[in-house]
Amino acid sequence: MKMFLNGQPANASDGATIEVTNPATGALIETIPSATEDDIKAAVAYAKAAQPTWAKVPVHEKADILMKFLDLVARDHERRDGQAHRRGTGGDLEHPHRVPRLCRAREAPLR
Repeated sequence: MKMFLNGQPANASDGATIEVTNPATGALIETIPSATEDDIKAAVAYAKAAQPTWAKVPVHEKADILMKFLDLVARDHERRDGQAHRRGTGGDLEHPHRVPRLCRAREAPLR
């Protein structure tokens, strides 16, 4: 797995990683980048640079982007939930991506 900097997948600048393990079994679930302070500063700088453009995006388009993101989270969650079952790491995980969908009915007034 990678982190994202300026919209691009990236490793930690020093190559350091963190192993995420199942606390019940000790099985490796994922290896993720261990962001350095410089990585975090870069992420904040990229976000600040992007903010003026993002501020110009109409709120209904932002809502559409968020819903697309949530669709991708749901798709990947289902894929990972299946992997969790195969690895014996549980599965039946919470579905936090469902919560914002409860507000979808409010999307119409945003247009």
